[in-house]
Amino acid sequence: MKNKYIYLAILAAGFLSCEPEFENAVDATYTAGNADFSRYVAVGNSLTAGYMDGTVYKSGQMNSFPNLLAQKFALVGGGAFTQPSYEEDVNNLGGIAGIPGFNTRLVIDASQSRPENITGTSTITLTPQAKAYNNMGVPGAKTFHLTDLGTPFPPIGSNYGNPAGLLTNPPTANPYFVRHATSPSATVLGDAVSLNPTFFYLLDWK
Repeated sequence: MKNKYIYLAILAAGFLSCEPEFENAVDATYTAGNADFSRYVAVGNSLTAGYMDGTVYKSGQMNSFPNLLAQKFALVGGGAFTQPSYEEDVNNLGGIAGIPGFNTRLVIDASQSRPENITGTSTITLTPQAKAYNNMGVPGAKTFHLTDLGTPFPPIGSNYGNPAGLLTNPPTANPYFVRHATSPSATVLGDAVSLNPTFFYLLDWK
């Protein structure tokens, strides 16, 4: 047994002594080429918005891939990248207060071997932020919702960002877009274009 540990120690020392070797020196100078990342705007659905664990929550949103890309773009002249505010999510629970079906984030319950909503009450509200953001990802949105002025959520009525549309049956608005639409009659694409993007990204399923 003693010899076994000696061999493992020697093997570990061998790995630690290995250093990567490059034929040529690594050039850490970055360039944007012909691209202009000064006003990067991302449009899409859940994947773009940073939706994870069944909802959007404060710390999870920071790992949205447009935000991660923007951090890299900043190395080559990329400008500020803004996302809808979740500062009110003080307990990092996600969900949307008062909206059925928009529950707190999922966590693994090891005792039950399944994911369950984390205990607590969402503090995320529908208070209008009325602002166009660089991340215009809207969870649940389809391509036809991006210019929508009369389709329901999920798909047939009133504006996609109009709070009144949350009270219809079926709902015709999306609470995530209601939170930051610049006006009740705004469209996702219209708000995105208002930022005059120099680099534009769109990801949606259909």
